[in-house]
Amino acid sequence: MLMGKSRYKSSGSSILETTAGLLLLVPIGLFLTDTIALVLAQSSVDSLAKQAARAAAETPDPNPGDGSAQAAATVAAKTVASSYPNSPLASQPTITSCTYTDSGSTSQVTVVAQVTFNLPFPVLLIPSSTTLHSSATEPIVAVLPNN
Repeated sequence: MLMGKSRYKSSGSSILETTAGLLLLVPIGLFLTDTIALVLAQSSVDSLAKQAARAAAETPDPNPGDGSAQAAATVAAKTVASSYPNSPLASQPTITSCTYTDSGSTSQVTVVAQVTFNLPFPVLLIPSSTTLHSSATEPIVAVLPNN
């Protein structure tokens, strides 16, 4: 059998092209993975804030007018945060503030939550962890008149 002239050069250019392509594609893939993880962690802290605000808004006012509703709402919100699961990406869920407002036309609870986010693939010059914050406001639904 006669072999024709090879269409590939034997100088190793395909290995060089593959290496250059990988050096370009691998960092892009890691960046996309970090971005997706950040979006998921932000979604998690949004969910935490919303659930904590709902729990705080559903807390009945034990003694209307004396400020005990603020304390009860804060305890309810922190209970939700303490039961929130940790993950390798989002850890240390906490409630930084819980504001119970019940004044005539405005009856609402505003909760601010925070979670520590850890990058799955830290990159140079970018911190490997950061704190994500989220705020949620819910109307108070458990205020009943005393008879």
